[in-house]
Formats: sequence, structure tokens, C-alpha cells
Amino acid sequence: MATETNESVPIMFPIQTPQLVLTPCGAATAPKLAEILSDERVHQPFYIGRPDARMLALDSASWKTSADSWRHEGRFGVAAHRRVDGELTGCVVVTRDHLACHLAYFVAPRFWVQGLGYEMVAACVPRLPALLGMKRIETHVVRDNVASRRILEKCGFVFAGLGSHRRMGGHGHIATLHYRRDAMALDDCEKTRALR
Repeated sequence: MATETNESVPIMFPIQTPQLVLTPCGAATAPKLAEILSDERVHQPFYIGRPDARMLALDSASWKTSADSWRHEGRFGVAAHRRVDGELTGCVVVTRDHLACHLAYFVAPRFWVQGLGYEMVAACVPRLPALLGMKRIETHVVRDNVASRRILEKCGFVFAGLGSHRRMGGHGHIATLHYRRDAMALDDCEKTRALR
């Protein structure tokens, strides 16, 4: 797999974990992301009913990263590929607004319960503050998604209150738990992880 760089973001890719190779998202990953998102196990409960093709196309486009996407659109995405065969397993994306940066991620259902979600988040999150100039990362998780809550907590996120998340497609809201993680130096994160 070739090394990719993002001209507006100072980081070298690929990033390797025991099971994954992480690279910036791009146009080549969009069709596979749309395929993964079309699985109702991934998009439930954020949709009401099954999303249409247009909605999936918009969602997959939102996971792409171009050289200028962070600077101009406030979005940066990282695709996770299995080291063994290069298959796309999921994605991590960070978006920003005037208040904070927001983390989202997903793993294709056939790769659930293999530790890949944790590897994706653990590899990205300690690098993101320096990479993207952030002070805080926030995310929301559905209350019943215990596995995702455990991943976030293992990666240094703390519960910050109850929240409400707008459903994809704009069809109402869903109750969520709000998590946040303040920026730490990568060395501090590694030391903290070594103590666990």
C-alpha cells in the first residue's frame, strides 16, 4: 500500500496498528464506505427506516478527505484497511465547528468484535490534537452501544452529560451520551496507556 500525504495536514501515512493500516479517506474509498453504510446494522438507530441512495451518497461523501478539506470544510477522515488483505473495514472522521471538534467512526459489521474499532480510535485520537490543532474532541454515542462506550473510555474520553443527536436525514433526534477528551501530548497518552 502506497504512502499517502495530505498537503494541508502535517502527518505521514500510513499509520499501522497490529491489525490495520490507516490512510486518509479519498474518492477511492467512497464506494466501499457507501456499501458499508447501506447495512442497516451500521446506520440504525441514526436513520428512521432505510436510507435512500441519495442519502447514502451524501453520507459517503462526508467521509472523504481532500488536501484542503480540513482547512476549508473542517473535515478530516481516516480509512482503516486490514493489514492481511487491504480490505476496508471502517473509518474515523473528525469534523469541526466554531466550538469544538467532533469524532465519529464506524466498523463494517463483519469485522465487529475483533478489536478493530478500538485500534482505529486509539491510533487516531492521540495524534489528532497536534495534527489538526484541536484542544478538545467531542463525540456522542447511543446509550445502548456499550461496546462503543468502552472503546471511547479506553481511549481517554470521559462522560460529559446527556445529549441529543440529530438523526441522519434530519428526521428527528435520538438521545445520546456525550463524551469528551481534552488534548494531551502523544507521549503522555502513551505513558497513560502503559499504566492501564
